[in-house]
Order: sequence, then C-alpha cells, then structure tokens
Amino acid sequence: MDVSASGADAVFRTAFSPEYDLIQIMRGLKSVPGTNSPVDFRLAALTRKGQSDIWHADRVLAFSTDECAPVVINGEDMGGNHALPCCVRVISPGHGLNVTHTGGLYRDESGLGFTLLCVEDDQSLLFISENTGASETAYAFADEIKGTLISIEDRSKQIKTDAQEGGVPLSPAIRHLERSVMCLKGGAWQLLKDEIRDCEAAEIRETYDIINPATVAESVRKARPSGGYKVQPPLNMGKAMLRHRMTYRFENDGTVVCLFDHERLADVQANQYLGIMHQLRSDAFGGGTARLIPGLKPIVHGGLSMDFSRPYIVSERTMPKELPLTRDMWQDPACPPCRQLDLMLDMNGRAKIAFASGFLPLFDGEPSVRASNIGDACTLVKSCKTYPTFAGGASGFNLARIRGAAYKKYFVPQYDDALSYTVPFGGDTYLYMDFFSNEARKIEIEAPCGSASELSPGVEWRMEKGRISAAAKIGELCLKFGGRK
Repeated sequence: MDVSASGADAVFRTAFSPEYDLIQIMRGLKSVPGTNSPVDFRLAALTRKGQSDIWHADRVLAFSTDECAPVVINGEDMGGNHALPCCVRVISPGHGLNVTHTGGLYRDESGLGFTLLCVEDDQSLLFISENTGASETAYAFADEIKGTLISIEDRSKQIKTDAQEGGVPLSPAIRHLERSVMCLKGGAWQLLKDEIRDCEAAEIRETYDIINPATVAESVRKARPSGGYKVQPPLNMGKAMLRHRMTYRFENDGTVVCLFDHERLADVQANQYLGIMHQLRSDAFGGGTARLIPGLKPIVHGGLSMDFSRPYIVSERTMPKELPLTRDMWQDPACPPCRQLDLMLDMNGRAKIAFASGFLPLFDGEPSVRASNIGDACTLVKSCKTYPTFAGGASGFNLARIRGAAYKKYFVPQYDDALSYTVPFGGDTYLYMDFFSNEARKIEIEAPCGSASELSPGVEWRMEKGRISAAAKIGELCLKFGGRK
C-alpha cells in the first residue's frame, strides 16, 4: 500500500486487478473555519498499474460530499457535517459593532436574553438565545428576536433588526481532539507527514467531542478577555455531550474497516446512530448501478415495488425519500439487514465492479444485539444515499457507549449471478457469499487460512482440500476463518 497526504486529504493506493490499482481518498484531516470538518470519504477510483502519481485517477468509481454518519440527539442530526440550527442572523446595516463586542449579552423586548456570537460583516450579526428548554440537556432555543435588542452592559447600546433569519446552524458543533494518519511499515507504526510507500496497513485515527449548544453562549461570554476579543472566537466552546472515536483501517487488499467507539458524556436523548452510510456508486461502465440488500423481503411502498434480493437498478428508478425497513420486511425478524452491495454494470448488464458495505458481527454489531438496539426498523433512503441504522428507533436508545465495526470494499465479481468477497479484521477473515440466480448456482473459491465457523446458516457449503464450495439460488452465507472468538 502507498499512502500520501496533501493539505486536508490523504490517498491510499492498493492493488486491485492485473490492470488497475485502487485509490481511496479521505478528507477532513485539517479544519476549515466555521465548519465541523470531520474525516470523511471523498473519492474512489481505478488507476492504471505503474502510475507514479499516487493521486492519479483513470476511472472514478464513487465521489461523495457527505458520508459522515451523525448521531441524532434531541431529534436533530449532530456531529459529522451537522450542527444544530439554533441561531438567529440579524440584518442591521450600520450596527457599528466589531469583534470586540462578541460575547455581549442583550435582551429583546420580551425580556429573553441573546448572546452575540459573531459579527459577520457590517450588516449581519449572529446571535443565540438563552436555553428555553426544560434543562441543559433537553435544550431549546428561540428562532426569533422580538423587537430591538438592548445591551445588558450598557442600555444605551441598542440593535435594531431590519430583517432576521432563524434556524441558522451553530457551527462548528464539534471539537477535535485527534486527527492523524498512521502507517504500519516494517512492523512499526509511524505518523504520515508526506508520503510512505509499501505499507502493510494504514489507519486514520479521529476523536472529537460533540458540544452541547446550550453551553456555548455562556462559554463565549466567560472566555471574553478584558477589552473584548481581538479575533473571532471558535463557536465549539462549551461542554461535551458525546465523544466520537473512529478509526478507519485500510488493509492491503483495499478493505476499509471503520471502528467506532462512541460514548455519551451527558444525559441527552439519543434517538439513533447511523452507523454506516454511503452514496450510490458511479455509473462507471455505462450500464447503471444496481443495489443488492441481503436479508430483505420484497417491498411495496407508495405504489413502488422493490426487490433487493436480486440486483435492483436504482440509478434509473424512483426511490422513496425515506423508507423505514420495519421488522416485517426482514427475512428474519431477529436479524436486521446488516449489509448491501452496489454493482456497476456495463452496457450488457454485467457487473464490472462491486462495492460491499456492512457491519461485522462484533461488539454491538452482533445481529441479535443490533436487532434489540434498533427497535422495529432500520432505514433506507433514496438511491443516492443510504443510512443503515446501527442503534435507535422511535424510542431512541439508552446505550451509554456504542462500539462496532463496519467495512467497505471494492472487488471484481467472478460470476454474473453470485458474489463472494472477504473482509480481514483482527487476525480473522470473514467470507461473504451472495446468490441471486434463477437456477441453483454452485461457486468454488480458495478458502482463507484457519478453521471455519458458520455465522449465517441457510446456504449449503463444504470445505475440502483448502477450497470452499457453496450452492444456492437465492441466499447468503457468512463464514469466519481463524478460530478466534
């Protein structure tokens, strides 16, 4: 594996096929003022063998502007790229304020307090109201200023509002504690500064806190120096309510395993966590993109029929904006769908490249645990993006800590009506097979090293002389190799 850094981006190049290598670019390794700037997927592409430029892309497989999975707290997306829409922007030409006034406290004509968070320019100012919710963790904010604002410090200072806009996001909403790229070479981990070639593996390690918006105004006021601020203070001051720890591990076969360890630091209402998500893969070969979701029954929703047990061409069809996959839609009510595949088709309808993503059956990702934690439904949204739910539901979840492992992998399909791929993790290897044939299909592949244990029954299989053979019309199989628990 070759790894290179440039600005806020890092690229990881791994072997893919006799003709191509795979590059995967991640972004968010540096902050952009006024934004959350989380680590996020940017682009995946094929690059021809022998290309000296690690960043060179010959055929783009996927491009995304947002694949960060947020936590839904108190009914709103928080973390990732999301911030709470709780501020009010005031248009007041000739207000005469500058950065030294930031942190000032005002009251409107109803008596409600508003803190000046930012002097945006000579016409606009950004305010946040006092917390009008039941408590510090069950917060709420006013989205309108009533009449003129009067300074608490000096009642002669007044701000008249020519116009105002409520629901402006309070951003950044997260506070980074760590962002680094580490490369394993020669058995030792080293920090990536520019470029490292021939690595055994690589990791992006990220930790950030999601800030309680009800504590920001007071923090900005308390931190205000004598004489006022000289530069605009960051708006991610305040108490942390959730710590987000994520490790993106890149293996030499191109597999990316996302290890998440999230901990609630305050008694906030957590509605759900969208554990993995991604946008639709590109139509890179001219035949559209099809999606396969093992573990789902055929669905009828809003007059639309969808059957994801076979590749369903979503790039050409209307999809519901949001579709809760309720328990009655699962093939096994005790086992929610845990993965999906996107197939990039050529003009003849044959899959040229496949992309698989899903949860490994580990930690809180064990099927029975996840079935309990997500209540009655996981979630599928329109074809451009999916949000498989990891924890949550109508009543939220009560987990103080969430741990899990999700994977993403590109591979070349070997068959037209069946797929197989492997995911290495922690010294073990997970082998997945999916069948979607009109007739019984038998496939045979070389078995990974180690003893095999069956994690999802239902497909006939056997292992002999180092080879795995399996047969089915429609079905899925997951085997774990390595003998480790």
